[in-house]
Amino acid sequence: MTVSAVEKFNPYSTTTQFGLAVPPWLTEMDARRINAYQIYEQIYWSVPETFELTLRGQEDKPIYVPTGRTIVDTTNRFVCADPAIMIDPDVGGESEQEEMRNWMTALLRRERFWSQFNSNKRFGFIRGDWVWHVIGDEAKPDGRRITIETVDPAAYFPVTHPDNPDRIIGVHLVEQIVDDEDQVRIKRQTYRRGVDPLNNDGSDTTIYNDIAIYEMEHWQALDDKALIVIKPPTPLPPEITSIPVYHIKNMVAPGDPFGSSELRGLERIMSAVNQAISDEEMILALEGLGMYETDGGPPRDEAGNVTDWILGPGKVVEHQMGSKFGRVSGVTTVAPMQDHLAFLIKNLREASGTPDAAISLVNVQVAESGIARLLSLAPMLAKADERETEIAEVLMNMFFDLTAWLNAYEGLGNPCVALPVFGDPLPEDRDAQFKEVMTIFTAGLADADWARSELSKIGYVFPENMTQAVLTEQAARAVATDPFAARAAGELDTEEGAPQ
Repeated sequence: MTVSAVEKFNPYSTTTQFGLAVPPWLTEMDARRINAYQIYEQIYWSVPETFELTLRGQEDKPIYVPTGRTIVDTTNRFVCADPAIMIDPDVGGESEQEEMRNWMTALLRRERFWSQFNSNKRFGFIRGDWVWHVIGDEAKPDGRRITIETVDPAAYFPVTHPDNPDRIIGVHLVEQIVDDEDQVRIKRQTYRRGVDPLNNDGSDTTIYNDIAIYEMEHWQALDDKALIVIKPPTPLPPEITSIPVYHIKNMVAPGDPFGSSELRGLERIMSAVNQAISDEEMILALEGLGMYETDGGPPRDEAGNVTDWILGPGKVVEHQMGSKFGRVSGVTTVAPMQDHLAFLIKNLREASGTPDAAISLVNVQVAESGIARLLSLAPMLAKADERETEIAEVLMNMFFDLTAWLNAYEGLGNPCVALPVFGDPLPEDRDAQFKEVMTIFTAGLADADWARSELSKIGYVFPENMTQAVLTEQAARAVATDPFAARAAGELDTEEGAPQ
């Protein structure tokens, strides 16, 4: 791909049709990225100003179908369902693993991490990017010194090495402010690797953090001169060797430093859907109210003044001889438009990997057939697996680094590591699972203890002494069924046990 092609084609190429505001303090590419974040959020919420529809025939409010919201929410439901953590069983002993589990559980609960995770995930699919930021504060009480916060991706600006665009040597977290003199400035918090990130060969693992205020035109370079220094470059504790800003990209593409929205490339189809349904509503309104035509001019009273038409059920309209007045024949059916609308929505869902089964529009017989259901959901499951892999890898890095943060700020001294785990997005078919377990048991391939263990995994609860209780009940049932056999067996046992 040529350089000119790269300039014309990027993750935000399809949003330029909706307008582009380029603030003077941003490069054109950053402006496109931040502009796209807002546009895709507007599409998700069906904001009327996003799509400029043509009002054909009368001034009325167009209809905006929430197709973007359906795609995003469905993807969100299937990706990273039921998130939780587990402690890596291969690191540390049982007591250390239990200690780390308690610390991580308390930290994530205090920071409301999983509620933030769910919100960040949804908007990550909308915007294409989501960002986490870990902060430490030694002045806080023990057990509360670490904070995990979300960051608007519009405030995230990575700094890459000029010789290797995949190597991040620093990160800016930026916000636009107005100072006391009503001047617009840039407040920038920066993390950098080593004293001299550009010439750091990896031997300097210290992470430095600084906060300063800059002019709007000069803030992106690491060596730009600050107007006001709020916090000079300060090293983080030596245990921390990674920049504590974690960027998750949606729809990762080779060479792209940022992700893409789930709605990318679908904007024109969604616009066409909105236009089609708005036109259909207008057709139905005109067909119901009617449109009339006349070549006789407006009605006049006895004095020759123009008056209003008097139309309505049971009324007769009189007009001059030779003048024409009649109802315009309109569309008699909207079936072709409905077919066109269904075609557009079908292609929209196919392109986004959102099958009917994923949004609960599935035949009962298909839903009850495990193979048919999986085949129907295959596009969504494949997409969800791809998105989940990227998310899990970034979370693993962040949880691994949190061990160093706990050791540095809380004095934990624990080597154990937490790992993210996710549940199955598909609902459990308990009936099929029960039949499978019972088939294996009745075929003699497994004993009753195994069957109870497997059934307990799908919600059945068995007391600890169930095996003995079942044997006792079976023996009692055998006595009740054949008392003579039981008596004979008892007498035989007595004879065998009698002294010779």
